[in-house]
Amino acid sequence: MNLSPSLRKSLAGILSVFWILAVILGYASTHKPFSPSQAVILFRAVWQVLLLVFFFSLAGGIGARLMPRFSGYASALSFFLQGALGLGILGLAIFFLGLAGFFRPMIFAAGMILAAFVFFPDVRRWWASWKEAFSLLGEMGKFDAALLAGIAFLLTTSFLTSLAPPVAFDSLVYHFTLPKAYLQMGRIAYLPQLMFWGMPQQIEMLYTAAMALGGVEAAAVLGWGIGVFALMGLWAFLASSFRPRVAWTAAAALFAGYTLPASLSWGYVDWATFLWGTAGFLSFVFWQDTRERKFLILLGLFSGFALGTKYTAALLLLFAVTAVLADGIRQKTEKGTLSKEIGLLLLVAGITVFPWLVKNWVWTGNPVYPLLFPSGAMDRWRLRYYDAPAWGNWMDVFLLPLRATIWGVEGKVGYSASIGALLLGFSAASWVFWKERSPRQRRILSYAAGFVFLSLFVWAVAGRSSMLLLQTRLYLVFFPAWAILAGAGFDALSRLETEAIRFGFILSALFLFSFGLNLYETESAFVTRGVPSYLFGRISAESYRQRTTGAYEEALSWMEELPADSSVLMLWETRSFSCFPQCEPDETIDRWYDAVHRYNTSEDILDSWREEGYDYLLVARWGAEFIREHDDRISSENWAALESLLSQLPLVEESPGAYELYRLTP
Repeated sequence: MNLSPSLRKSLAGILSVFWILAVILGYASTHKPFSPSQAVILFRAVWQVLLLVFFFSLAGGIGARLMPRFSGYASALSFFLQGALGLGILGLAIFFLGLAGFFRPMIFAAGMILAAFVFFPDVRRWWASWKEAFSLLGEMGKFDAALLAGIAFLLTTSFLTSLAPPVAFDSLVYHFTLPKAYLQMGRIAYLPQLMFWGMPQQIEMLYTAAMALGGVEAAAVLGWGIGVFALMGLWAFLASSFRPRVAWTAAAALFAGYTLPASLSWGYVDWATFLWGTAGFLSFVFWQDTRERKFLILLGLFSGFALGTKYTAALLLLFAVTAVLADGIRQKTEKGTLSKEIGLLLLVAGITVFPWLVKNWVWTGNPVYPLLFPSGAMDRWRLRYYDAPAWGNWMDVFLLPLRATIWGVEGKVGYSASIGALLLGFSAASWVFWKERSPRQRRILSYAAGFVFLSLFVWAVAGRSSMLLLQTRLYLVFFPAWAILAGAGFDALSRLETEAIRFGFILSALFLFSFGLNLYETESAFVTRGVPSYLFGRISAESYRQRTTGAYEEALSWMEELPADSSVLMLWETRSFSCFPQCEPDETIDRWYDAVHRYNTSEDILDSWREEGYDYLLVARWGAEFIREHDDRISSENWAALESLLSQLPLVEESPGAYELYRLTP
């Protein structure tokens, strides 16, 4: 048989590949480099990463179809704005799918594959647009390379953590519990036992699809990807509008505290508000540059997506309206034209957030359930208790950024977040060498400062009205603007030199020192919590959760041993992801406060719980003691009534000082 040289080479190559593959598999079968548990973790992680790429490819394709390639300077950022637009639209599409009762893994899979086929040409164009963004990298100095290495380390540790079982508090309360409940029901429906059901769920919709196709870790990986994508968009904008050094220092300033990089793996929605904040700010800048209506429409869409993710992200819409108004006054725009611009902005944002308000109104009669007035499962006593008293004092109004930086500690009362020292430290210097900036750079910094000051004012006022509204994570939507100021501030200060002193060298050393502190803290937490041990199969998922959640994991094991049809009521325990729907959480730690105000005696309370069908009562003693110490709204008589009630119940299990499980039924 005469074969052509080309065919002979092809056959030789194919045979060689199969031969080498057979040898490798034979070697692996006898040497067993992976245990069965390690192999499961590895293959599941690969699948979850593929899902991440698929989701972003589909989102990018949708955005590319609806908003074609941008011209001129914005071309390097088309990948980001199109991807952000596609993510928002995809979240709304999944929401309507859930309303129709199509929350099934097979339907998700079929729908995603069909959508990928429809948008395939657009997906290819979207990936091609990344090339121009990477062209912004340019040459890197040693300082930039050090920042890149540190950022890469933090992104890697958070990514690996996202592959482990979820343990972050709010994810176990509702960010993951709501998607799990929807998948169990096969649709979106009212969940009276979860008050947070009424909050906007733009990102939880994406989590639902990811969880259906790849498990709960896939949702956490998707959350990580959203944060990384937001950082890439901010970096590309700063690299093209200023220079790469500004972009690297802005990103590193965000990562100089523990909370922001660590929260990438938590499955929260705060990084999504950062994404919309970045996309919205960029859209405003591009609208200023071009006066093209499409950027004003994008600004409205991203403002609506932000509000559809978290109510406090309404800061973006407030900034958008204020900035467009200020720009109109500066440009002496006619009142009619200015009114149309603001009207278009509000209309687009309203259409985007409208579905979430209608959902709440249809089921509870309150568009912003569970807030403002009693509705659904939120009676007047629960609503009163949810309005927690303010934490801190008047200094939080005048010294908010300083106090949030110095006194903000992850997991502690108050600001509840460690954001590092570099955002505040260097943003204050963003005006140095002001006249040497280009007019466009001055406009960017001016509006970034306006966004920051407006947000800090709202944050300060809101924080004095409620302790819940003081938490730093609620306001991540304006952090892109804060990072822009920090990057510009470092860039300016690094050029300060005299004949005797190189201030740039000193400030670079201080920057790296502060940044390095968080690298050490993150590495320590990463190892201590056992993430590597779990991923390498050395400890089980239960042992991993035990290291972080402590006695809570033991309490979950008690409930697993109860009859399958039993119902467990919780007091002062808010996390129900692992045991839902068997357990009903005390999600806003107000159940006892509500009960003692609704019923006359502890016997009446006990009878009501039994009539509602609860078989067991799980009491989180640590939670009760925390409330007793920090909240005086529950009187000593009410605490005595609790002990009287518990004394009437048989104790089933106990973890001293942590949890107690009682039987409610005779």
